[in-house]
Parts: sequence; structure tokens; C-alpha cells
Amino acid sequence: MKTLRFILLLAIASMVFSAQFEIVKDITELTGDLTAQKYGYKDVNGDWCAILKVHTDIKDIQFEGFGYEKHDYWAESGIYLVYLQPESKSVRFIKNEFIAKNYTFPFKLKGNSVYQIDIKGVGEEKKIENIIITIQTVPSGGEIYFDGKNLGFVEQIETGVGPHELTVKRSGYEDKTTNIQVSAKNNFFKIDLMPLPGTIQLNNIKPVDYSGSGMSFSVETGRYIDNEIGSNSEKIKVSSNFGIGFGLNSNVKISERFDALIKIRMFVLQSEKEEPFIENVEPLILYADGEGIYYSLSGGIKFKFKNRVYLLGEAGLSRVRLNCMMYLDTISFNMEDFVYDSWDFSYLSGIGYEYQRLDMFLYETTYMSDRGAIIIPGLSLGYKFWIF
Repeated sequence: MKTLRFILLLAIASMVFSAQFEIVKDITELTGDLTAQKYGYKDVNGDWCAILKVHTDIKDIQFEGFGYEKHDYWAESGIYLVYLQPESKSVRFIKNEFIAKNYTFPFKLKGNSVYQIDIKGVGEEKKIENIIITIQTVPSGGEIYFDGKNLGFVEQIETGVGPHELTVKRSGYEDKTTNIQVSAKNNFFKIDLMPLPGTIQLNNIKPVDYSGSGMSFSVETGRYIDNEIGSNSEKIKVSSNFGIGFGLNSNVKISERFDALIKIRMFVLQSEKEEPFIENVEPLILYADGEGIYYSLSGGIKFKFKNRVYLLGEAGLSRVRLNCMMYLDTISFNMEDFVYDSWDFSYLSGIGYEYQRLDMFLYETTYMSDRGAIIIPGLSLGYKFWIF
């Protein structure tokens, strides 16, 4: 019984004569503070921690609690950065010769957000005075003068609460002086600068959005990959070199991922003259001799990825015109010129890459005709000459 009394008396004495933590200012969220952007830290789950700024003049404080990750100490300002998992409910303050204090947050902490709490030891009359404020100039790059002292090109300043004079200077803009009132809740200051009369501010010129709607011109090359179209008794044989084509494209931006397209295209394929073997000649056989010309008017959809790569599909009306030789006699090889002309439809698909005004596209075009399909794979190089 005496032992129990002694333990109780010792516990009471330690509570009476030990220092205690006292909350000077309750927790508040610092909505304009950039500490999370500069000193952010991810927890064991890969989520961004909430940062609790503990303002105090008590040194060597330790922290515990479910959700506590780590802490850093800024000795020059007496600020602890305590990293806590999102939605942490409490934190425990610990120090030798101090009574440990549990503090329960009145709200759930948010990841990648900054909060502040002021604490001191019991019996100390000095209140926490210095906090860090953030100054944002528009446009950026302003030179900061704080209470008459040139601090240079800074974004954050450690200062005491209360009134201060803030001056911002920037070349090409009018100097701006503002009287500010610093407090735990009032720690973010945005300063808009006015350009001097008669100056041109290049930073206000918006860059060109090359991914928007516009007109482009393309040069294409390709080759016919089949050797004949039509039936056994009446067909056209084609053997070709690489051809060249030209296109006029109009794309209308529908969303960040999709464009609608309209394209006018002409492709000229230079054919090689073929002399048939007698045993292979049928009564009505045409051999492409000279130019093959392909026209098309099509519409389609472009799907764009984030890395400037896109997929494209088109379909539309087409015309195929071939200059041919028609062999009428398989013995004496009597022949006459013949123009093959067909109106039908075509479709195209492929993958491309665009960078600002330039465009490169690998495609395969299929021209349909009354003799069959004519397939031409190729490469297109484009240039966007008009953006609207």
C-alpha cells in the first residue's frame, strides 16, 4: 500500500513540476503556402503527406502517432515540418522533462496541403511571432523590397506578424508599394504589376496552339502493291514505280483527343510498260501503260495521343483513271489505246506524328473500282499553313 502511495505521489509531482506543452494558436490551413510544392514528401503508401508546420521556441521535440512519417527542423526559424499521412487524426508531442501531449485534429488532413499550429512551454510568455509568407508577382520575376530592405528575387519570406511595407520592382513595369498585415491566416500576397506606358510586354503574347484547327498541305509518295485487277477474261495488269501525290487537308478540333477531317487528294502513279507472254494473253486484257491518276474526296476522324502520335481513318468518294493498252489479237498482238475510268469510293487508315506545323503519316489507301481494289501504301509529309 505504501508503495502504491509513493508511485501516485511521484506521478503527481512529475505532473506538477514537469514542463507542459501549451497550444498558443490552434491548427489552421495555409492555403497559399508553397511548402508542399517545394518540400513535399510521399508516405509509405505513395501518397503525398500533409505538412504540419509547428511554430515553437521549444527545441528537440519528437512526434508520434498513427500516420506520422517523419519531421524536419528549421533551427533558424524554430519551425518543425511534421509529415503526416492524409486523414491522420492526431499527433503526439514528446520531449524530455515535458509531459507528453496528444493533440486531436478538428478536421481531416488533406494530402499535399500545409497547416500551422503554434505551441510553447507552460510559463513562457513569449508568443510565436515569425511565420513564412509567400509573395507572388504577376508577371513573375519581381524584385522584392520588404520594409525597405532589398531581398532580391524571392518568393517566400520569414517575418513577424503585424504590419509591413512591401515594394515590388520589375523592368518595364511601374513600382508597386503595398502595406500588408501578416498573420497566420494572412500569409499569401499576390501583387499585380502594371506595364509602363508605351512598352510592349512580350510575356503577354500567347504561344501558338499548333494542335488546333487548321489547313495543311501534304506531299505523298507510294506504290501499287498488287499486279492485276479484274476477272480472268477481262483484267488490267499494272507494274508501277513509286508515284507522287498531293493533298489539301482541313482538320477541325472537336476535343483534346479528336479532330474531324476533310481531305482532297490527287495521286499520280507512273506505270511501267509490260509486254505479255503469248501463252498468258487472254482475248480481252489491258496493260497499264503510262500514268494512273487517282482522285479522292474524303472525311474522317483523327484520334490524338498525348505524345503527339495519332491514328487516322478516312473514307470518301474516289475516281480511278488509267491509260492502258488493250490487246485484241493474241497472235499478231493488235492493240489500241484504252482509257479506264471508274468512279467509286476509297478508304484510308494509318498512324502519324505531328510536331507544331509539321506532320508525318504512314498510311495505306484502298481505291475501289469496278475491276477490284487498288491498294497503295505510302508516306505523307504535311505542313499546316493556316491555323484557325
